[in-house]
Amino acid sequence: HPSEGLEAGQGRLFCRACAQELSVAFTNFITRQKEADKVSEFVTDYYEKNPQEVGSDVAPATILFRWTIVESFLRCGIALTKVDELRPVFELAGHPLTESSNLKAFIPKILLKEVNLIKSELEDQFMTISFDGTTRLGEAVNLCAGFVVSA
Repeated sequence: HPSEGLEAGQGRLFCRACAQELSVAFTNFITRQKEADKVSEFVTDYYEKNPQEVGSDVAPATILFRWTIVESFLRCGIALTKVDELRPVFELAGHPLTESSNLKAFIPKILLKEVNLIKSELEDQFMTISFDGTTRLGEAVNLCAGFVVSA
């Protein structure tokens, strides 16, 4: 049905051809694919600006796969050294993986991407920052920031 495509609205995805709302799993797949495209663009731009860096000659699909592995481990709080033991399982996806010591090179890049994301979210936002600290030995510092994101 060429003229009846997908329609997105109110956080839902609707197929006009079959008049059905698509499942949350499919919607999540599309969201993940959009995120993968953003990461791929970020990584491509990074390696174009830094062609001398190790890994710049690796295929983009392999870089994206490795990035996803490292980012997933960081989000879950799992030590990156566990990748070495799970490497045979990950390589079943058809992309070569490298040792965890080499994958650690992705951490600063992931941090840079996250910092850029936070900067873009907070740009032109009014913020309040509260700071409190003690002057005793073994000082404790508390820093809280609050902002409102318009929907």
